[in-house]
Amino acid sequence: KDTKTTGTLSGAYVLDFDLDCFTTECREKTYAWPEDIFRKEYIESYNVRFFMENLLDRASFITICREPDCCGGIGEANKILNYLDRYFFDGALSTEPIS
Repeated sequence: KDTKTTGTLSGAYVLDFDLDCFTTECREKTYAWPEDIFRKEYIESYNVRFFMENLLDRASFITICREPDCCGGIGEANKILNYLDRYFFDGALSTEPIS
């Protein structure tokens, strides 16, 4: 398919989420993005949300690299994993909410 005219992705691919992509640093410490930033960047922006949904729907295989050492620890990695589960996988990953 011609992706320029259809606006969709074609071909088989693996979609990989590296959780450290959703982190920030402050005073030499790494933190998960606050949930409101994650939501604004990926959910409230229609174009980005459409693009992400298209990626997810068409991926042949999806991997998630938790990388706690690069996310500020296991707690921060779990926060990000919970965001992905809630907003991209509709709870299918069955993660526990982080308070």
